[in-house]
Amino acid sequence: MLSRSHTDVLADVALDALADSGRRLLDADAAVIAAGTSGQLFARAAAGLAARHATVTEHEPGPDGVLVPVHLSVAGGIVVSRAEDEPDGHAIADSARGFRVLLVVAGARPDERIARHLLETASAVLGAERSAVSGAARESLHQREEERRRWARELHDETLQQLGALQVLLTSALPKADAVPSAGLVEAVRQAIELVAGQIRNLRELITELRPAALDDLGLLPPLQALARRTEQLSGIPVRLHVSLRYAEGAIGTRLLPNVELAVYRVVQEALTNVRRHSTATRVTVTVVEDDETVVAEVSDDGQGFDADPATGFGLSGMRERAELAEGTLEVTPARADGRGTTVRLVVPARHR
Repeated sequence: MLSRSHTDVLADVALDALADSGRRLLDADAAVIAAGTSGQLFARAAAGLAARHATVTEHEPGPDGVLVPVHLSVAGGIVVSRAEDEPDGHAIADSARGFRVLLVVAGARPDERIARHLLETASAVLGAERSAVSGAARESLHQREEERRRWARELHDETLQQLGALQVLLTSALPKADAVPSAGLVEAVRQAIELVAGQIRNLRELITELRPAALDDLGLLPPLQALARRTEQLSGIPVRLHVSLRYAEGAIGTRLLPNVELAVYRVVQEALTNVRRHSTATRVTVTVVEDDETVVAEVSDDGQGFDADPATGFGLSGMRERAELAEGTLEVTPARADGRGTTVRLVVPARHR
């Protein structure tokens, strides 16, 4: 499979050529191809404008497949808005592939048939890129989860069992130490037992963090309950948990797909980790609710929040990646000065096995 960088390069070459040929075919002053999943799009290719890597803000977008007169301005990015009179450009959009592709042409009104063909070609290129990248990311994520599963199994079957055996051995030796006239020996054995018990607790927590067995065997509810309890124990922050899943409530006989369950669990896990480490919260609420079409997971706290920039290392890029691979969306609402804390909201399709 192509790596992400190779896929990007091939798509960029194709889109650059498409923008350039489109500008020439339409006899336009400039042509811009932008794509994204919201009103803030990314200019992937441009001809006639130095617009590479600019953001595109689309105000009042036109309907898909309809050539719409627009005003086009470039100032640190490209702003496209519907034109009521004297337009300086036209735009045509396509959102049929789960993301929005916008072709913006500056100058006289272009040939609509050619513009639509250019848009369809750009959508196909970006769709192929997205598919390749998603496949590579999904495989990478699967490999990471398998590695987590392997380490969890190794730690449980080898290290944890040996520590347990050592604890039993030390405990059985304690009566013999009591018979020996040496208070230091008895105290040393007792300290060793306490240290081993502490390491066993820590190791069990690590194994659960790596890959909770209940997630594979029982579904989302038990590991989410355990995650809430563990967060309370480690941080002292009360966690209010509300989970409503149709399988757990007996409404249907099949669980959610593994990638959906995993996405929900990992996003809630990362959000609670951020609450524990960075938010100075005094309470947190976790809600996971399934309806006929979606599963909505929300983690809200009353803390000071954290930087929502993925570059700051608070796990947001990983959460967004899991959301995208489950064909869902992730929204992060930062904390506000009025005391309202951070909210992390994941919405994924409710697909079952």
